[in-house]
Amino acid sequence: MGFINNLVENMSFNIGHEEIESWQQPKIKKALHIEFATRNSSSAMIFLPIACVLAIFIMTVYSIGVHWEVFEFQPEYVLVYLAFLIISFVFHFVIKHYAKDIDKNDIKIIITTSSLAIVYLIWVSFLLFVNRNIEASIIVYSATLVVITQAIYLSPKYSALFVTVSTILFLLTNNLRNGADNMDFEASIGIIMLSLILVLVSNSRYCNRCRAVCNEVLIAQQNQQLDEMIKELQEQKTMLEKTNEELNSAYVRDSMTGLYNRWYWNKMFETTFEECKAAENLTAIYMIDVDDFKTINDTLGHTMGDKCLVAISEVLRRETKNIDNCNIYRMGGEEFVILCRDIDKANAIKLADGVLKGVQNIKIMGLNRMLTVSIGVHIQKVENHNDIEEYVVKADMAMYESKNTGKNKITLSF
Repeated sequence: MGFINNLVENMSFNIGHEEIESWQQPKIKKALHIEFATRNSSSAMIFLPIACVLAIFIMTVYSIGVHWEVFEFQPEYVLVYLAFLIISFVFHFVIKHYAKDIDKNDIKIIITTSSLAIVYLIWVSFLLFVNRNIEASIIVYSATLVVITQAIYLSPKYSALFVTVSTILFLLTNNLRNGADNMDFEASIGIIMLSLILVLVSNSRYCNRCRAVCNEVLIAQQNQQLDEMIKELQEQKTMLEKTNEELNSAYVRDSMTGLYNRWYWNKMFETTFEECKAAENLTAIYMIDVDDFKTINDTLGHTMGDKCLVAISEVLRRETKNIDNCNIYRMGGEEFVILCRDIDKANAIKLADGVLKGVQNIKIMGLNRMLTVSIGVHIQKVENHNDIEEYVVKADMAMYESKNTGKNKITLSF
């Protein structure tokens, strides 16, 4: 076996030890077993039925020849080909059974196909004893050796061992059966050269297939790692987007009511009014202040005051949900602002009235008084940059007029 191993290593077509060791990795080794089991079983499913048909054909032709006295009847010759038929038939169904679950039976398939090669080798040896034609023996042996080494995949070690032993056995058997004089030197050299070529070709096929499977496994592993990296990056991206959304929300939203805050109002102030100017339609700004809110905080506590602000913000959301281009801001304390673009006077007044009545209808447990607000509304087209500050001032003045003239009312400015 040491000589065979050295011979195989010298014929391995520049395969390095590192590459051979890589084939021994568990995943790659399993993939190689499945690959060779799949290919060997496929070859066997094609070759064995052909072998059965060939055995039947030869026995039929031989029987006809015996009947017409072309051939001399040899019962041992018939028995040898009958054995060939039975062997091929049995191995066909065994491999077919294993091939139903190749992942589970990969080793069994490889062992069975290797056993098939050995059995055919033994069969050829028996054939030499019953066949009196040396040329026919050489043809049968050469054909059998070619089919076995090229139809199934054998590892370089076992391929070299199989071919070497079978060639030596053939030459010895032929000499013992027919005598040294019946087999010339050129035929022996030809068989040896054929055997060497088959070992080289078989070795090359096996190693190339190992490389291909190894690359497929490595590529699959790299793709899996890449998919995992992409998945991880996507998760990180999602987390980052969520974090950014939370940070953005923290910047632009009031933490208690969820409305836009004063910082966002200041940031978007000029941009929003430029959009209003571009729309060339009426724009309404509402300044809303909770009446006597300090009294609620002082007498009922800040918790009750917070509940009132949250309840009012819900009213503002409800009244503006069906109005396009409408934003609500909590400016701080008990002050709110609504800015509506592209709204007509009738709907602007209707919104203010809905807010006023909605706040009046708020019911909060522990609050023993009606909650009210004072509202100032300024409605006008935005025609130039100077209108922006004037808008806010006029809406604010209208709100203070509501405060100073009795509260719980709406003051309009045009």
